[in-house]
Amino acid sequence: MELLSIYMKGTEEISVSQDQLHHQAQQTPSYQFSDQCFSIDLAKSQQLNDEQTGSVETKEKLNVAYITLENEIGSEVWMGLGREMEKAYRTKDSNKESFRRGEMNEDLVLVTYMVLNEIFLMSFSYTTNTYCPSGYPEEGVGVEKEDIDKMQFAVNLEFLEAEYFLWASYGFGLDVVAPNLPMSGPPPIGARKANLDQLTNNIIMEFANQEVGHLRSLNSTVGVFSRPLLDLSAKNFAKIFDDAFGHKLAPPFDPYRDSMSYMLSCYVIPYVGLVGYVGTNPNINGYETKRLLAGLLGVESGQDAVIRMYLYERATELVPLYQYTVADFTSRISGLRNKLGNCGIKDEGIYIQPPLGAENRTTSNILSADFGSLSYKRTPAEILRILYGSGDEHVPGGFYPKGANGKIAKEFLKEP
Repeated sequence: MELLSIYMKGTEEISVSQDQLHHQAQQTPSYQFSDQCFSIDLAKSQQLNDEQTGSVETKEKLNVAYITLENEIGSEVWMGLGREMEKAYRTKDSNKESFRRGEMNEDLVLVTYMVLNEIFLMSFSYTTNTYCPSGYPEEGVGVEKEDIDKMQFAVNLEFLEAEYFLWASYGFGLDVVAPNLPMSGPPPIGARKANLDQLTNNIIMEFANQEVGHLRSLNSTVGVFSRPLLDLSAKNFAKIFDDAFGHKLAPPFDPYRDSMSYMLSCYVIPYVGLVGYVGTNPNINGYETKRLLAGLLGVESGQDAVIRMYLYERATELVPLYQYTVADFTSRISGLRNKLGNCGIKDEGIYIQPPLGAENRTTSNILSADFGSLSYKRTPAEILRILYGSGDEHVPGGFYPKGANGKIAKEFLKEP
């Protein structure tokens, strides 16, 4: 690439001699791509050329880079780099004419391009057949029948997160981004674009697309049902925060008002999905379903960590329009979720007392965890009590005015 940059800076009047290229190769003998796909050893390439090239006629055939393959090859890297190399070579017609005259700089450019394309073609069989085993057991069932309903329960939360993040960052939801996924389910109530700064919008936009991916992964593994009716209105969030503080906030809380308000509202949702996946994990048997759950849990945990860190950095700041700090808001929401879940402490704000901190030594609580620093877990019943805002898995409301979908949620609704 260093040789390419020399070539691209010049014109057809500027040439690079064989001695210059050889010196350049000695100064920078090897290049290793960041993901350790392969290295091109320019010094060895030049040495091979010197030893093997006996005439000008054979130069084009033998002037190739010395390639060392390592680990796996990322095909997307080669496609992108190959396109850029081709674009560089075709920049000027004079470049093509220079190549026809056999000048070394253009020769190396084209050979490098050809090598990258060859490696791209090799990568499919190289990575799949040799270095990328599936990691799945040779025996067993990929998706056991009993796993499906348990994993599908999570579809309710994935729909909630996907729509909330999409609308806030893009200004539209699944019906635009992935119209096949909602399966004709009703559009959410009150969702709209949030007034976010660039940093916060970038974070939420990434979360949004991750949630779309989660729904696709769930659909391809266990299937999804139609999107339940979701209430993402400012009015619904205002009620949640009023319940958390035990009185009506003035003015009413509006998650779409600004970045801080929106990130505080995000504190309400992803963590519930995280502890739900932890609770589901021991009851899953199929190896493909386990892989799905682990993958979902990893990203949901990351999202929650980003949200908590975002708020922790601003913990002592007053939330605009209120006389409460960011830390106050998180502790109140966590307290409300513990109350609604009705199964003890499984939720903690970003500041806690030392007896609840990591190894009883910290008051900071960037990651919420139990006494053994393990993630808390919740059952589907606990999750519905929280998301319905009713404290009762049989009484819908909150984010799901008509209740969640899927066999497990519907069975709770049938019970007296």
